[in-house]
Amino acid sequence: MSNTPNVYDYQNEVIGAQHVNAHEGFEPVTGDLFNTNIVLKTILFSMLFYIVNSPVTGHILARSLRNIIDINLLQTFIFAAGFYIMTLYL
Repeated sequence: MSNTPNVYDYQNEVIGAQHVNAHEGFEPVTGDLFNTNIVLKTILFSMLFYIVNSPVTGHILARSLRNIIDINLLQTFIFAAGFYIMTLYL
């Protein structure tokens, strides 16, 4: 055995705990492998990104706002606004 102090013994001295179980407070994962709510949100935001980043949307934005702002930057702002609005109501 080494002469180095055990970290858990030191923590017990500091916090005054009598017994520390390394697995205390952890529960095994049960149930479905996928959370359907998270999967549906992922699909929704993927579709939003696909629509905002599509060449058709870029062409429409470039036709009307070419000299005012960079199209990629504008698409980023549109995605951020859509993401924010959707997360408010989901």
